[in-house]
Amino acid sequence: MDAQIRRLVVTGTEQNDIKLLSDAFHKLQQNFQVNLVQSKDTIGQDIYVLLAESALDLNADSITDECLQMFFSLSPVKSQFVGRAYLCQFRMYMPKAAQDFTSLNNAIPFLQKCLTFASISPRYQFLVYNTSVIYFNYVRPFFRVGYRKYLCDSFQQVIDTLLNITDEPDYLWQTQLLFELVRCYMDANNMTKAREISNQLLQLCQRKQLALLSNILQFLTVNNVFEPDNLSPYIPSDDPSSLFNRLLIELASIHRQILENKTTNETNENLKNAFDRIVALPLRSAVTANKLSKGLSPRDNHTNRLDKTLTLYEKY
Repeated sequence: MDAQIRRLVVTGTEQNDIKLLSDAFHKLQQNFQVNLVQSKDTIGQDIYVLLAESALDLNADSITDECLQMFFSLSPVKSQFVGRAYLCQFRMYMPKAAQDFTSLNNAIPFLQKCLTFASISPRYQFLVYNTSVIYFNYVRPFFRVGYRKYLCDSFQQVIDTLLNITDEPDYLWQTQLLFELVRCYMDANNMTKAREISNQLLQLCQRKQLALLSNILQFLTVNNVFEPDNLSPYIPSDDPSSLFNRLLIELASIHRQILENKTTNETNENLKNAFDRIVALPLRSAVTANKLSKGLSPRDNHTNRLDKTLTLYEKY
């Protein structure tokens, strides 16, 4: 019976055939009742979870729920399928829309159980990464102003667990999660935590030399998480992109003033200066070539370039 049910589950999963999965479920249910009477277990415990996962993918929540109830009633042995069963329950109870945020409280306990179980042993740590990916995809409806705040606690637990595992880390993924957590705390008006996580995020980007640093610096400046001067330590002077990042922060600061309707004549002048410096950056390599062809000094050539860029800026 085990092999027969297993074949139905595998085939139904491969073909996305709910009828085959339903057939597997009815056979599994019948066998479960017989085993209860005879006090024996002739079916592998993993089948309950495999069928639950496949049924959930096809929106057959009732089959998933029944399979998981049978699975946990067996007092399952510790294996990856215990964590996967908790993850199934989380997926099953997650609300489909952000407006149903009260239902989030029904799903999060199963997420916490999965993370706790997966972190107890290195052999289950792959589940932590899988859980973080599934969590991120399922909470995307909450990535809206006024709803991100409901994710602060669960997001924090996912990240804390992910950062503490000894498995090979995915730094880009950690960065993305930390960035979203910053936005959650901002939505909750908890700027203390937002700055704390931002520091953690910036340190990670700086330590691992991640290309996302520029975007993060810009975001934190525009949204007034940090003042520009507080971000300077995260821009090493020996980094080839340091000048670009400093200019980016300067522009972001001006952008913030515009958004806050605090522009002055000084703001306009700063914007012009920043623009000229940015446009001049890619032209520096041409200075030597122009010197050879026109006999100009580097200083004369650079001055001509700045005059030209300023004219273009004022025109457009």
